[in-house]
Amino acid sequence: RKIKSEQLDSYQNILDLIKVFGDDIKTMGGKPSAKQKDNFTLFLARNTNGNSVMKHMVFELKKRLG
Repeated sequence: RKIKSEQLDSYQNILDLIKVFGDDIKTMGGKPSAKQKDNFTLFLARNTNGNSVMKHMVFELKKRLG
Protein backbone atom coordinates (compact mmCIF):
# COMPACT_ATOMS: atom_id res chain seq x y z
CA ARG A 1 0.00 0.00 0.00
CA LYS A 2 2.86 2.33 0.79
CA ILE A 3 4.29 1.91 -2.71
CA LYS A 4 0.93 2.51 -4.37
CA SER A 5 0.36 5.69 -2.35
CA GLU A 6 3.64 7.25 -3.54
CA GLN A 7 5.02 7.96 -7.00
CA LEU A 8 4.25 4.91 -9.10
CA ASP A 9 6.78 5.83 -11.79
CA SER A 10 9.64 4.99 -9.45
CA TYR A 11 8.23 1.63 -8.42
CA GLN A 12 6.84 -0.01 -11.57
CA ASN A 13 9.32 -2.86 -11.23
CA ILE A 14 8.18 -3.55 -7.67
CA LEU A 15 4.53 -3.51 -8.68
CA ASP A 16 5.30 -6.13 -11.35
CA LEU A 17 7.06 -8.28 -8.76
CA ILE A 18 4.12 -7.95 -6.37
CA LYS A 19 1.86 -9.28 -9.14
CA VAL A 20 4.22 -12.24 -9.67
CA PHE A 21 4.18 -13.10 -5.97
CA GLY A 22 0.40 -12.57 -5.76
CA ASP A 23 -0.20 -15.01 -8.61
CA ASP A 24 2.22 -17.47 -6.99
CA ILE A 25 0.20 -17.36 -3.78
CA LYS A 26 -3.05 -17.93 -5.69
CA THR A 27 -1.65 -21.00 -7.43
CA MET A 28 -0.04 -22.28 -4.21
CA GLY A 29 3.39 -22.46 -5.84
CA GLY A 30 2.18 -24.59 -8.73
CA LYS A 31 3.11 -24.24 -12.37
CA PRO A 32 3.67 -20.56 -13.29
CA SER A 33 0.99 -19.03 -15.47
CA ALA A 34 1.61 -17.06 -18.67
CA LYS A 35 0.47 -13.89 -16.89
CA GLN A 36 2.97 -14.54 -14.11
CA LYS A 37 5.78 -15.03 -16.64
CA ASP A 38 4.79 -11.83 -18.44
CA ASN A 39 4.85 -9.85 -15.19
CA PHE A 40 8.26 -11.28 -14.37
CA THR A 41 9.56 -10.29 -17.80
CA LEU A 42 8.30 -6.75 -17.19
CA PHE A 43 10.02 -6.75 -13.80
CA LEU A 44 13.33 -7.76 -15.40
CA ALA A 45 12.99 -5.08 -18.07
CA ARG A 46 12.24 -2.34 -15.54
CA ASN A 47 14.67 -3.51 -12.87
CA THR A 48 17.68 -1.56 -14.14
CA ASN A 49 20.18 1.02 -12.91
CA GLY A 50 18.83 3.18 -10.07
CA ASN A 51 15.57 1.22 -9.85
CA SER A 52 17.31 -2.13 -9.45
CA VAL A 53 16.12 -4.16 -6.45
CA MET A 54 16.26 -7.72 -5.17
CA LYS A 55 19.31 -8.70 -7.19
CA HIS A 56 19.84 -11.68 -4.91
CA MET A 57 16.45 -13.18 -5.85
CA VAL A 58 16.54 -12.67 -9.61
CA PHE A 59 18.55 -15.85 -10.22
CA GLU A 60 16.09 -18.02 -8.26
CA LEU A 61 13.09 -16.36 -9.88
CA LYS A 62 14.59 -16.93 -13.33
CA LYS A 63 14.96 -20.64 -12.56
CA ARG A 64 11.30 -20.84 -11.57
CA LEU A 65 9.71 -18.47 -14.08
CA GLY A 66 12.20 -18.00 -16.90
